Amino acid sequence: MAVVRGPLFSVEAHGDLCGILTYRKGRGNPGVYGHHEPKVPNTAGQVSQQTSFTSAISSWRALPGMSKVWWGEKARGMRLTGYNMYVQNYLLGLIQTE
Repeated sequence: MAVVRGPLFSVEAHGDLCGILTYRKGRGNPGVYGHHEPKVPNTAGQVSQQTSFTSAISSWRALPGMSKVWWGEKARGMRLTGYNMYVQNYLLGLIQTE
């Protein structure tokens, strides 16, 4: 369902509306697009990458607040957020979990 903070066709509308229309803002230009499903199924490599990202995001969400603050401080001055730096390091295998 679309998340609307103003009139439906305003620049604030974003999200999916009943699987028919998609409202989104890209590079400052809002737009309404027809919903479509990919015609080609995901490859094994794409599924693997999606699984890796899902794992990285779950790991970030499980971190205590102080660890997130630490990552934010570490990323300062590198044009990254703490979240971005954590996910990057996770995907590179530099973060040991468990």
